[in-house]
Amino acid sequence: MRRHDGEAPDGYPEIHHLTTPLRAAAAAAGDADWLNLWAGTGFDRTLAGPASRILAALRP
Repeated sequence: MRRHDGEAPDGYPEIHHLTTPLRAAAAAAGDADWLNLWAGTGFDRTLAGPASRILAALRP
């Protein structure tokens, strides 16, 4: 986006529509590296690690 300042779409839903063919091809090929998952505004609070450890840490 930095290279295309002023030309690139700002975000949802434009990016969603532009990348639909890429995501469909990736899903058909089973290639999760080309699928996007929207994280929302709290993405900076995500935790890295195995899901079992993260879920255990969330339990009271």
